[in-house]
Amino acid sequence: MPLRPAQAPLVAWLEAHGLSYGIAGYWDASIVTMQSGNRVQVRTVNVRKNIQVPTYESNASWYDASRHDATFVIADSHLAYRAAVFERYFGRPTAIYRVAGWQVLIYRTNLLLQMEPAG
Repeated sequence: MPLRPAQAPLVAWLEAHGLSYGIAGYWDASIVTMQSGNRVQVRTVNVRKNIQVPTYESNASWYDASRHDATFVIADSHLAYRAAVFERYFGRPTAIYRVAGWQVLIYRTNLLLQMEPAG
């Protein structure tokens, strides 16, 4: 029996809820995007004093708010990617869902408008 990737329930949940563009830490972003076959696009962010666009393994167009509407965050309890960090920067989400060990924070605004360039 093949092993099922740990993020598979998260990918299925995002797809079932019509969530197709969001942000997360490096590992969650890349794995969710890949496992969904690019149907759910999750872009990597850096967490420093603010939430930043990374300078590595990314494309500036992914963070262009005129082309994309990032309305959710995938938070986990590892390192700097906790829900409280995102809430401190983006404000209180409309809803928070626990999905297979992650928290999905839903916003009614395009989070890309609040992103800081890498620095």
